[in-house]
Amino acid sequence: MKTKFSSITLSLKNNPARIFFVVVCCLSLLTACSKKQGAYYEQFLGFGTLIEVKVWGVSEKQGEQLVKIVADDINFMHRVWHAWKPGTLSRINDLLSTGNKFSIGPAVIPILKEAKQLAA
Repeated sequence: MKTKFSSITLSLKNNPARIFFVVVCCLSLLTACSKKQGAYYEQFLGFGTLIEVKVWGVSEKQGEQLVKIVADDINFMHRVWHAWKPGTLSRINDLLSTGNKFSIGPAVIPILKEAKQLAA
């Protein structure tokens, strides 16, 4: 069997080394041309600063979905824990000062427990 490629004729008959070499070269070219899943990179604002997220080994669509989840969580925390705008944390501070019992959402319980341990 003879193959002509770019004006070079290769004789592949009864030559396993040449066949192996040609197969490896073809596979290398196919791999180089295929779309690899690399890193997905995105920036967004949260807590008043630029946050950069890089996700490796995912498609662009998966990267977008994962970054959206992270950004949504950080924006939620920003709203809940904002230092001077009215929100959950300022409400809790106001209610703590009254000395009365009150209820809070489950999202802020872990931070309050950690704050209590740090204050002790």
